[in-house]
Amino acid sequence: MSNCKTVNKKSINQPKIWQTFSIAAVLISLAQPAAACVMAPPLPPPNIWIDFHGDTDNNGKQEFWIGQEVSLFPPTSPTNCKCGLGLGNLTNPLSGMVNVLGVMITKTNILTHISEVLQPFTPLQPNSNVATQLANDPRANPGATWFGFGGLINAFNPPVLGLNEVIKLWFEVETPKPQLLNGLQIQFAGGSDDPSHEIEFFAPINDTISVPEPSVTLSIVGLAGLMLLGHRRSKSLVIKSSK
Repeated sequence: MSNCKTVNKKSINQPKIWQTFSIAAVLISLAQPAAACVMAPPLPPPNIWIDFHGDTDNNGKQEFWIGQEVSLFPPTSPTNCKCGLGLGNLTNPLSGMVNVLGVMITKTNILTHISEVLQPFTPLQPNSNVATQLANDPRANPGATWFGFGGLINAFNPPVLGLNEVIKLWFEVETPKPQLLNGLQIQFAGGSDDPSHEIEFFAPINDTISVPEPSVTLSIVGLAGLMLLGHRRSKSLVIKSSK
């Protein structure tokens, strides 16, 4: 069962407070493993998160986070890691007014909402070649618009996960009209140039995203139907940088 929360966050690399809201939970059983630098955890299927960023820039653009719980496959030598997010499909393509600005990988305590940005992955930057590679892959969701990220990731020791801690892969989405995200399919991909850990695609998530105005309940309508939870405030999510 997936979890959805709204968040309020200013910067992906600086300590900030996110105010979270519990919103909706739906049955999601379509996620498949992705390999290399990030990969989906084993069963049960990983959670998909649609989080309200809470920020608005001078041009009126609002920001969101779209993410998934993943596992790490740390490289043992410098490796070109890649990941991407595909939005939309043939019947409901992505508007040109939606952009994906960045990506981060965090270690998050799902109870205290304290999240630590994993610095080994900060080299991941927007990469048009990766986006093209993902979009042209036959495993990609037809009609989706892909946003790719890549970078040279040095060897590192994976973080030790404590009780209630998970790894999350987040993509930062920006649009002047949040309603443009309504009804979009989502697909994640991750991998590397290492032949033994090439890019793999998560199965498309066939849910309808409903993005509200700030402080209004966000919901996801899954194939199994809607299970809407009460709108309540939860604990703040604190973001900090890893050492």
